Amino acid sequence: MDRHSWTEIAVPGIETLETSVQLRAQNMARGELFALHDHPWHQLVHASAGTLTIRLEEAWHVVAPGQAAWLPRGIRHATGALSDAAFRSLYIAENAIEMPGTVQILRVSGLLRELIGALEQLPAPGRDEPAQARYRLALQGCIVAHLPRLPPQDAALRWPDHPALRALCRALYDRPDDRRTASALARAHGMSERTLARRFRDDLDMPFGAWRQRMQLFRAYEWLGQGRPVTAIALDLGYATPSAFIHMFRSATGLSPSQWLRLRAADARLA
Repeated sequence: MDRHSWTEIAVPGIETLETSVQLRAQNMARGELFALHDHPWHQLVHASAGTLTIRLEEAWHVVAPGQAAWLPRGIRHATGALSDAAFRSLYIAENAIEMPGTVQILRVSGLLRELIGALEQLPAPGRDEPAQARYRLALQGCIVAHLPRLPPQDAALRWPDHPALRALCRALYDRPDDRRTASALARAHGMSERTLARRFRDDLDMPFGAWRQRMQLFRAYEWLGQGRPVTAIALDLGYATPSAFIHMFRSATGLSPSQWLRLRAADARLA
């Protein structure tokens, strides 16, 4: 999905938290996007179906079913749906949990999934009877105790600070089938190949080729989630054959595209 095909929708207005851990369920159609915003509390975005993207100023993250994005208080972000998606947000008071102050993608455990599901079954905060209030507090306590134990996953597509480098990355993201060499791309963006390599190393701490492969992986996640055939994805990413694309995907994820889709479907059924 290119930069021209997003439809901005209103960010849900929440003035204050009624409890230390507040849940909200949301469905989004493919291409819908909450514009850049932030919250005065922490947020956990759990994808229960479909695939989301969390866009920061400096990086993009993909959130597939079975994953969640940890967004600390005050982090400006935009949330978009790469395919029709359902997700649950947990808004958590700043003083209720000890978590890193950086965005992380977490693998959702079976326990966390059940805790979120149980919390979703309760009435809106403030309408609890005494027994329900105690149950809510117990669920919230388990959630804030369990979240710090979930290991982070390396799932960011980072963006460089340098304007020319960012323009190059944006162009490649929009046209991932562009197979020009690093030297040709550098010349097209007014720099030498050596300068391109140095700026990628300084800005992103990774070689240009590694960034390009990660970008292709992100586009593959997006298009697989939309149900596009593997052959079409391979060609649109610039691979000469589907087998070459499948090899890249398996090397990066440990799964073939079809295995990734089956795992994603299984996680969605459990959510």
